Amino acid sequence: MLTKLTKVSQEGHQGYRLREVYINPASVVMMGYLAPDALKSLKEGLLPQGVDPRVEFTELVVDNGNTSAHITVVGAPQVIESKLRNARQLLKG
Repeated sequence: MLTKLTKVSQEGHQGYRLREVYINPASVVMMGYLAPDALKSLKEGLLPQGVDPRVEFTELVVDNGNTSAHITVVGAPQVIESKLRNARQLLKG
């Protein structure tokens, strides 16, 4: 089962855009708070209008076969972990 999360994507010099993505919880190999320098540039870098400045972000490392992808998603690590864990529990029936 896939879990729907909100990904932060950089749109060149125009700032950032939020997009829905679906992640396979079994593919997530690591997650944690966004690095402080990345967080600072993200919050100063034209977040989409209407995004609460207190919002937290999580960096996910997703296994992609021979490589891994780093994805920034909206939400604190505890919230994202809960969403991923709930999806895994549903798979077990």
